[in-house]
Amino acid sequence: MATAGGAAATPAASDATPQAQQGELISRGDLEGADAFHTAHGEVLLVRSPEGEVVLRFQDYEVRNGPGLYVYLTPDPGGDVHAEGAVELAPVRATSGFVNYDVPADLDVGSFRAAVIYCKPFSVTFATAELR
Repeated sequence: MATAGGAAATPAASDATPQAQQGELISRGDLEGADAFHTAHGEVLLVRSPEGEVVLRFQDYEVRNGPGLYVYLTPDPGGDVHAEGAVELAPVRATSGFVNYDVPADLDVGSFRAAVIYCKPFSVTFATAELR
């Protein structure tokens, strides 16, 4: 598992415009909570900008807050963050709204099948979006 950054979660953010169609859509998925306690909803997009930069965009989303939440991309469609090739992108910056996470340029974005919000201190998946 690789790592790409760090910061603390806040209740809401909008560092991304809500325009999902800005750039080339690589894949998308619907964010779903892991269970009745770890709730989540919204849309997750993997987008390549006209300049070639790739971002993982959470839009119109909400996830239950928790300690040590991180965003991952994984080749496992079920959301296993320990699968070979899984990458930790960054700590969750917001638990609702619209937010982008930069995807390192050296990654093969076509290999990722899920975006995951994962609680590192308790090793618990909070939410998964299967990317298609």
